[in-house]
Amino acid sequence: EEEEEEEDKEAEEEAEAERISKMEEELCKELGGKLRTRLEPRATASVSPIAFDRSCKEWARTLCDAPGGLDLVRMTSQSYRTQAKKYLRRWWGLEAIVTEVKDTFSRMSQGCSLLFGAIKASRMTRDAIAKAKQNSTEAGGEGEGGADGAKRAEKRRKRDVMKDEGDEDEDED
Repeated sequence: EEEEEEEDKEAEEEAEAERISKMEEELCKELGGKLRTRLEPRATASVSPIAFDRSCKEWARTLCDAPGGLDLVRMTSQSYRTQAKKYLRRWWGLEAIVTEVKDTFSRMSQGCSLLFGAIKASRMTRDAIAKAKQNSTEAGGEGEGGADGAKRAEKRRKRDVMKDEGDEDEDED
C-alpha cells in the first residue's frame, strides 16, 4: 500500500510539473507575441527610429511607475540585450562568450542584491519596532493612551517633522 501511495504521489507530481510546463510555454508564447507586435513596426521600417525610441521610453516610464516595475524593466532589458548579443555573432563569436560570462555575473549580482534587500528590510523592521517600543515607554508605559501621552506623542511628531524639514533644507544647499 505504501508503494502504491508513493507511486500515486509521483504520478501527481509529474502531472503537476507537466501542467506547469504547459502554462509556462503558453505564457512565453504570449509574451513573445507581445514583443513581436511591439518590435514589428520598427523591424518593417514603418516607424522612424526616433519615434520608436520615444514610444519605447514612454512605455518604459509607464512600466517603471508600477510597483516593482523598475526592477522588472531592468531585468527584462538586461535579458534582451544579453540574448541579442549572443545571437549577433560579432567578433567571430567571441562576444557571445563574453556575454555569457557577464550574464553569469549579472545573475549572481541580482541574487546578492535580493539577499541584501531582504536583510535591509529586516533591519528596518527591527529598528521600527524598537522605535515604537521606545516611544511607548516615553509616553508613560501606556502606549500612546491617555491625554498626557497623546500630547507628548503629538509634540514628538511635530519635533520629528521639524527636524526632517531642517535636514531637507540642508540637503538643498
